[in-house]
Amino acid sequence: MRATIIAGGTWTAFRLAEQLARRGALDRLVTTHPPLRGEQIPRGRLVWNPLPELWMRSGWPNGTYRKAVSFGRWAARQVGGGDLLVAWAQFALDACRVAKKRGIPTIVVRQSTHALAQREVLNLPWTPLIDRELLEYDEADFVEVPTRLARQTFLDRGFPEKKLITIPPVGADPKVFYPPPEPPKEFRAITVGASRRKGTKVAIEAARLAEVPLWVVGRPESRIEASMGHLGSSVEFLGPVSQPRLAQLYREASVALIPSVEEGLAHAVVEALASGLPIIASVESGAGEVIEHGREGWLIINTDSEMTAEYLARLRASAPLRTRMSTAATETGRRWSWDAYGERAFAAYSMLLGR
Repeated sequence: MRATIIAGGTWTAFRLAEQLARRGALDRLVTTHPPLRGEQIPRGRLVWNPLPELWMRSGWPNGTYRKAVSFGRWAARQVGGGDLLVAWAQFALDACRVAKKRGIPTIVVRQSTHALAQREVLNLPWTPLIDRELLEYDEADFVEVPTRLARQTFLDRGFPEKKLITIPPVGADPKVFYPPPEPPKEFRAITVGASRRKGTKVAIEAARLAEVPLWVVGRPESRIEASMGHLGSSVEFLGPVSQPRLAQLYREASVALIPSVEEGLAHAVVEALASGLPIIASVESGAGEVIEHGREGWLIINTDSEMTAEYLARLRASAPLRTRMSTAATETGRRWSWDAYGERAFAAYSMLLGR
């Protein structure tokens, strides 16, 4: 098997390319920039074009759509060297059509819920990108989704079950994300992402009810930023941070809050676990694919700040509970490495080609 991977951005395509390359199964990675997080991809297997990314960042009207179309057309010209196409949604349409003419099986990767489900939950406007993505679902031989929950959003819209494959696309580098030598002295929560989609308001409200200090990592969207001045000193917005800095913050925290409203499978789930952190996460975060309720943490309804606060208080009050959950989190986190992701993807793709 030799797969051609197309993705106009960071995503996990770089990790997938790295893992397939290690298994001798990468034709090339076609993208808009070189690796940014230390992924080891053979130079001869990387093809990149920065112009679509620059056009989007220049502030042009409809820049995201322009990027998807221009990069997608250019990327389609790179198809032909492998025997499988794995293309990220929004960038896949032209490549799928080229691959189909050449008899190459195609997979469109959707690392979240169905585009229409996401639009409904987040109340997003209709854009040309949605039309483009729906065409990609139809054109592809298969659509890859991250969780059973995401899979169900496709089935609910009448999508053929035989065209769906489920591969959880997450991992944590054990050299970066690992537990601290000693538990932190101060009980503190951390949440990653500062947006409605990430459930930041629920995390903040739960921390307020439980009287627990909270770190919020990420660039706040406008509606979150507008309320920052009224939250008090117990909520600290740290802004965007590097991966090493994020890992250090996990080691200095006591629990991770991941109350996503809509998600595929949040990277924060496995990164926090690998750092020895118990998690309190919504079902919508995808955490139910990874943890057992009551073992490494708890699953919640994504609007339930009161239950989240109750779990926070319970964890703060019991050092033995924190130790037990931290140990379980570490054990589970070790199983969710990037190498394990590579094995899942390689096995699934090999099985598809074997059909």
